[in-house]
Amino acid sequence: MNISALRIGKSKIISHLFGHCIPLMYQGDNLSIFQALFSSFLLRGQIALPVFQGSAKSSLVAAYDFSSPPVSGQATNEMGTMSSSIFEAVFHAASNSLSMDGTNDYFRTNSSISSHRPVVGSSKLQSFTNIVWVYPRESNGVVISELGQSAINTGYHYAQIELVGGVIKFAVWIGSGHSSAISSSQIVLNRWYMLALTYDGSVLSAYIDGTLIGQKSNVVWDPPTSGYYCLGCKDVTDLGDGSYLSAYFKYFYIYNTALHQSDIQALYREKLVTL
Repeated sequence: MNISALRIGKSKIISHLFGHCIPLMYQGDNLSIFQALFSSFLLRGQIALPVFQGSAKSSLVAAYDFSSPPVSGQATNEMGTMSSSIFEAVFHAASNSLSMDGTNDYFRTNSSISSHRPVVGSSKLQSFTNIVWVYPRESNGVVISELGQSAINTGYHYAQIELVGGVIKFAVWIGSGHSSAISSSQIVLNRWYMLALTYDGSVLSAYIDGTLIGQKSNVVWDPPTSGYYCLGCKDVTDLGDGSYLSAYFKYFYIYNTALHQSDIQALYREKLVTL
């Protein structure tokens, strides 16, 4: 949900509180509250969040950059949070990216995302945006897997974004299984894609190269107590065959809010020129 103020004369949004916009309007020399809209509701202990433009930088938790060689087995993280490990994957100098062969290679975060989720009252706000730049070289394999621990394919784990027969599928875990998947059309292999998945507490949205390809409403994500992510790894709780993915990876961004489409489009344009 977007919150915006009607612009009348010199109307401005001049205040923010807990991430919610409070529009205030100047009327001559008098400052008066013109509009204050807050929308949050409880779903199985989760608070649904509105989506805000301009929140990309403030809600960024981790920014992994695979365009330079790993240092001590870790990818560069521009935010300095959430350490990582690289298993078998190697730096590919020709494309300035991390190369995975689809056999046993993967990247994994070592620190839990859960501690970075904002808290309002006694509840953690369950929303996110995950963005990954990937160059798939085969038609099947897991792009992103969400984990409840640092070990892959055990305990809490499921494929969140997966390539299935040349179709990209997006979903979250809802306790009894995957949510209804959002699916792309057939993609072309051996080119770069920016894949983004956002969740605002109710609506799941999937994007490819900044374009919204689908949404699912009334989704109740069932996140792990401690959340980790894996790129390219095998996951038998799958949307297809759950196999390792043969691909190059360039960037991986984790946000603790659901970004607006305009933010996602801006990020796509920004990184497209670096490929």
